Formats: sequence, C-alpha cells, structure tokens
Amino acid sequence: MKPWKNLTANDLYKGIVRKLSLEPTKSKRGREPIYWYLLDGKKALRISMPNLHGGSGSITTGYLKQIRMALKLKTREFEELVDCVLKAEGFEAKIRDRLDN
Repeated sequence: MKPWKNLTANDLYKGIVRKLSLEPTKSKRGREPIYWYLLDGKKALRISMPNLHGGSGSITTGYLKQIRMALKLKTREFEELVDCVLKAEGFEAKIRDRLDN
C-alpha cells in the first residue's frame, strides 16, 4: 500500500467541501466543523472536517481515513476526489450506488 499524500485543510476544503457543496451544520458542538452531503435534499453523509484555522500543516493519516470512510470512498477514489479527477457528478453516482446496497 502506498503512503497517503500530504494534504492540508485547505486542500480538503477545495477538493471536497466546495466541490460537493457540503452544507455546514448549525450547531457548534466540537472543535471541528461538521458538514452534511445532501442527496435529493436529504442529509445522506455526515463529514467532520479539520478546522481551517488549525494551521497549515498536513492532516494526519488517521483523520484522512476518517474523512474517507465518512464519504464512503476507497483510498484511490478519495485521492481522485481531492485531486479533482473525480467530479461531483461521479461522486453522486457512487454514493447513490453504495447507499442503495
């Protein structure tokens, strides 16, 4: 297995939050912001993202894995999403397929 890429919070916001138009939650319970992926207007996936103001360092592999699992993606698909290879429409198709099974 190859090592994870060095990703910062900024990379994740550009590649995930903006691209997928994630909805932020209204409540402020923890340190990290929580977002929802909406599918047909309903909350489908809950994603905890790193705080943008936490620094410019790389995100830990454990946290990246947590985000990847929340998005229901395989490692390669997650990297493609962040690298802008996987588009929002492709992600939606994968999620529809995975939530139906």
